[in-house]
Amino acid sequence: MKRRIGFTLLETTGCQGATILSRFQESRPMKAISSFVRRLSSSLTGFTLLEMMIVVVVIGVLASIALPRYVRVVEKGRSAEARHVLGLIRDSELAYYIDVDSYTTSLTALGVQVPTACNASYYFSYGIAGGGSTFTATATRCTGANGKRPGGTTAFVLNITPAGALDGTTGFV
Repeated sequence: MKRRIGFTLLETTGCQGATILSRFQESRPMKAISSFVRRLSSSLTGFTLLEMMIVVVVIGVLASIALPRYVRVVEKGRSAEARHVLGLIRDSELAYYIDVDSYTTSLTALGVQVPTACNASYYFSYGIAGGGSTFTATATRCTGANGKRPGGTTAFVLNITPAGALDGTTGFV
């Protein structure tokens, strides 16, 4: 008769429930099964409260370090919108200067459609200062509920000049 772990092969003819139970008991005595279960249950231990508290503290410390850096990187990525639009404004201003021989402070005169106040389509509002022989185009980050979601918590500014020099709040340029 062949043996397998935990049970014995049964004949294919005439098996009954009592025969199955008696053959199982013959192949594995109850004493051996109960000692196996005891060993298995004693080796399955959980975490202590102290270990769990240490893990929570470590995760908290890592999160307190990583979250501000993550927010700053995301905001710096969103400033790509401002750099792109400021580049469009600069190019339009240079084209306007070639036509009229002076710079303008009107975004509508340039034909660039960007918001002068915060709205749900942009992270920034845009404006132009100067006129005549120079200009400075400015992008200001929308904060709170204004502007594209999610609303920023940090107000920062990016500027561009006719020469193409970007400046503004440190860390976002």
